[in-house]
Amino acid sequence: MKNIFILICILFLAFLSVSSAFAQDSTFIKITLSNSEKWSTDSVKIYNFLYDKWTYFDKIDTATNSCFLKFPCERAIEQNVYLGNNKGFYLLTLSKDTIEIGIDEEGKPIFLKGKTYRENQITYNMYSYPKFDIDFWFNNSPSPIDIHDLDIFFRRNDSTLRSMIESCDTSLKQIDVDSTFDKYFRNQLAVHKYQMKEDEDKSIFKNKIDENYPYAKDYIDLLYEQILEANCVKTERGYADYKYYSCAYQQVKKIEDEQIRNYLILKILDDNSFANGMLYKTKWWSEEEKLFNELMHQVKKTFPNNKQVAIIEEKAALYKQFARGAPAPDFTLKDLIGKEVSLSDFKGKYVFFTFIDSAAQNLEVNSWYSNLLYKEYTDEKIAFLYIFVNGTEESWKNLISTQEVEGIHLFANKEQSKELYENYGDKIHKIKSSDFQMKREGLDTRNYNVAFINKKGYFISRLLYLGHNMDWVAKKILNGE
Repeated sequence: MKNIFILICILFLAFLSVSSAFAQDSTFIKITLSNSEKWSTDSVKIYNFLYDKWTYFDKIDTATNSCFLKFPCERAIEQNVYLGNNKGFYLLTLSKDTIEIGIDEEGKPIFLKGKTYRENQITYNMYSYPKFDIDFWFNNSPSPIDIHDLDIFFRRNDSTLRSMIESCDTSLKQIDVDSTFDKYFRNQLAVHKYQMKEDEDKSIFKNKIDENYPYAKDYIDLLYEQILEANCVKTERGYADYKYYSCAYQQVKKIEDEQIRNYLILKILDDNSFANGMLYKTKWWSEEEKLFNELMHQVKKTFPNNKQVAIIEEKAALYKQFARGAPAPDFTLKDLIGKEVSLSDFKGKYVFFTFIDSAAQNLEVNSWYSNLLYKEYTDEKIAFLYIFVNGTEESWKNLISTQEVEGIHLFANKEQSKELYENYGDKIHKIKSSDFQMKREGLDTRNYNVAFINKKGYFISRLLYLGHNMDWVAKKILNGE
């Protein structure tokens, strides 16, 4: 009995210790909105970019239209406060702080309490200046927007930004600024000057992280750019390749701060702009994949619930499924005389297959080139499969009767088409795109949809246009790859 009592006491003391530690690092936020139907406390939330996480306020006082949030805050971090679907304002939160903010009828915050309430108010007033908002300027432009207008806008924007920063800097000098906030502001100031391409100001920016550094997305994004520019070289044609991102990883590993290091690793994997990152440059089923998996393991451990991490993992699985060296999913379909034909029947041959539908534009284009390959290599070495999806058997046979195609024609019924879509979804989707979608996406969906499989049933290429790749295809066959 005595031992049980001692154990209970130990557990109780441990609980108090953990609770105390949580309380010490906790930050409390209270937001009071204008008492009107326009503003609802239910929709107030905070976005933490580092964890790609939304946090809703957990307590609400309907009498005062106020909402409350208490959360662990071990260090200074920039948060985005959203009011409904609209981004309201940025907020630098410090550990062990009590913050109170009022929201007026127009949605503007009035910072009432907190270690940096005056500083947050000054910087909010700077960033909320409407002439700095490109959407505001576009919507109020007296004439249609063109390239010339954009040049004017950005020249005005630079001038406006300079005056805004100077005004903000002057205001901050008039108060006793919190040292952490001052570092945050100076770093953000360096980001703005760097982005304005003022060479004389680039030296102000320092890609150094210390233990007191406040997390801010703009600064960390620019840190990533600086690391790449200073240490890593793109290809002669100016493209970022696997070696470029591998170099970035070697540099990022030198940063001691674990969370920032892993945030930068997340950007190496996919920086979420114009298909940049290892996600798009890695050659799957090769040594390169090992490094990609190593980086994924690290960010998943640091950011277990991050949506971006989950999206990267999902995309990687899709790309790997169709990558060079991946096994092509087997299928069995009926040909023109009702005989069942499987993809696996053609092992020992190079196989080209393309999906067609009632439009059949891709059939006409690809069959012309496939007929040339047949004459060159004969059907002992190669096989062409034309798979009709998303239509009726009657329309398929009518289509084939109008074409002179050297190859094997297969028909997929509704259920089979669905299964093929699950295994080859991106290729089938392309033949369903409208002309408008094709032009908007910069794709010629009629041509780039031939899959090229080697003699063992593995992808050599998942998207091929024979018109552009005939020489490349011929070399693959001649070399026995």
